[in-house]
Parts: sequence; C-alpha cells; structure tokens
Amino acid sequence: MGVTMSEEIQQTNYKGLLQQYCLLRYPSPPVYETRKITVENDNSPQWMVSIQCAKDTFETSKPISGSKKHAEQEAAKQL
Repeated sequence: MGVTMSEEIQQTNYKGLLQQYCLLRYPSPPVYETRKITVENDNSPQWMVSIQCAKDTFETSKPISGSKKHAEQEAAKQL
C-alpha cells in the first residue's frame, strides 16, 4: 500500500524547500514574520505571513486560517 499523490502533496515541506532554494542562491535562509489577526465572525486563528529572502519580501494577500505552523507552510507554498 503506497502513498497517494494527494497525501504526498500534503506531506511536502514547503518551508524546507524554500530554505534550500534561498540558501543555494543567497547567503542567508528566509526570515518569516507571522502576525495573528482578528477577523470578524471567525473564531479560528488567522495569520498574515511575510517572508524575506535576501532583499525580496513576499506577503500573503489574505489571512491564512489554522495554526501558525500551517500558515507559514502555506505561505512558503504560495511563494
């Protein structure tokens, strides 16, 4: 019994892949800044994530629901 494609995609460590990418091209790893925000009528944690890699900064366009770890993984995936 093997791992299905959807399970394999869910298990991908996007933060690790982004770190490898940045370290191959720049002298330092990516830096994450994760801010918890409040969204009206939604009790689940919401996060805005910015990632700095060298002189470039990427920020999520909308809040990501779930844990802080999940939000950082999703932001790395988007980047």
